[in-house]
Amino acid sequence: MIKFPPVQRNSILGSCCFLIFLSIGSFAQQTNRVKGVWKGTAVIEGKSTDMTFQIAETNGVLDAKLSLSTQGGTDYPSTRMDVKGDSVLIGFHLLHARYKGIIHKDSAVITGMWEQHHGLFPLRLVQGTPPPVLKRPQEPKPPFPYKAEDVVIDNIHDGVKLAGTLTMPSEGKAFAAVILITGSGPQDRNEEILGHKPFLLIADYFTRQGIAVLRYDDRGTAKSTGDFSSSTTADFANDAEAAIAFLKTRKEIDPHKIGLLGHSEGGMIAPMIASRNKDVAFIMLMAGPGLKGSDLLLLQTAGVARSMGASDMQIALASGMNKKIYAWAQLEGTAGADSITVFLIKSGQSKEVAEKNAKIATSVWLKYFLALDPSQYLSKVTCPVLAINGTKDIQVPCKEDLEVIRTNLEKAGNKHVTIHEFEGLNHLFQHCIKCTVGEYGTLEETMDPEVLKYMGDWLKTYK
Repeated sequence: MIKFPPVQRNSILGSCCFLIFLSIGSFAQQTNRVKGVWKGTAVIEGKSTDMTFQIAETNGVLDAKLSLSTQGGTDYPSTRMDVKGDSVLIGFHLLHARYKGIIHKDSAVITGMWEQHHGLFPLRLVQGTPPPVLKRPQEPKPPFPYKAEDVVIDNIHDGVKLAGTLTMPSEGKAFAAVILITGSGPQDRNEEILGHKPFLLIADYFTRQGIAVLRYDDRGTAKSTGDFSSSTTADFANDAEAAIAFLKTRKEIDPHKIGLLGHSEGGMIAPMIASRNKDVAFIMLMAGPGLKGSDLLLLQTAGVARSMGASDMQIALASGMNKKIYAWAQLEGTAGADSITVFLIKSGQSKEVAEKNAKIATSVWLKYFLALDPSQYLSKVTCPVLAINGTKDIQVPCKEDLEVIRTNLEKAGNKHVTIHEFEGLNHLFQHCIKCTVGEYGTLEETMDPEVLKYMGDWLKTYK
């Protein structure tokens, strides 16, 4: 199953948490020995991955940032750091990976192993210099010509409080409003991905066009309460409906002009809500899935693997394994995990690794996502719909998904549908070169300006 990632749930549409333990004698000595930049290269499944750890002390506490060449040089912050003797243990909670090493006393070197759920890989770190800071020229900077208010949205149904930002034009009243719904993985209100902040860019552009925008941190993320890890797509839909209810209490917002914009998984959530909530005036789907979850993930796995140079034979093998695993993952009780564990052990994985992978495959979110079929919701959506995608998207294949979306909206008798393909753009609507997942962070462009203009022009109907 893990020859190629079956679900791009964190690095692509989310952020990663790091669990780091470092230890050497007294704290002062520990700090002096580990502070600085450490670089190394691990060869993972034949691919070289450059890793840079930046370790610093802040108010007497050590923390670290990690940069991966395959993730565009983006900095990922540590969440914990301890030091014990000469041992180093660096854990990646959401990546299911860790680094275990020994600091050499007489040289600026750490030797050890990089452990990911599918194997062990030697990694030698030496002190170096920080990686270059990537530019993000499109990121909006203050002062802004509109109002921005920090808000709290109560999801009474699930007992969750969502922290967000509401932006509104400085003048006028009864604004049309758009609620932004993030893609998969724990996302903040800006949907920050590899140093890019696409939701900040969208909110800025729309608000300058006279549209109010509400964006919020996912449950259990940043300043929002709740447990992200035990939540499903349905739970995230409840959060978005709570955001609708919140906007209806605001006197500045026209309650009849509240719409939803969803990216990736968010583009699956928007029609879920619109199919049952008549308060939704319109929905905008950015690379929104139309295919059933299990079918989409198989295509995604193949697309990502192909972009990494995998052969047709390797892709076919991985797809065949995943088909079996996805079927078992949807079984009730422990039957699925047990079957997956046995299968992976027979496929050559150790018992420990196989059990970890089985746990991932039968997680609450993935179990729900695999069985989720957007068609049952799209076929009931009658409000205006804008569905867009880039032709170079390897996560949500453009033609396959847009065709399914079109077909099901026709079943609903929806006469207000606009579907558009953007030539040469990837899953984040960037002009790509290699068009791989790892390239997202290396590109300076956060989003093609033409995409913003296209969406803004479509929205003018609802101002």
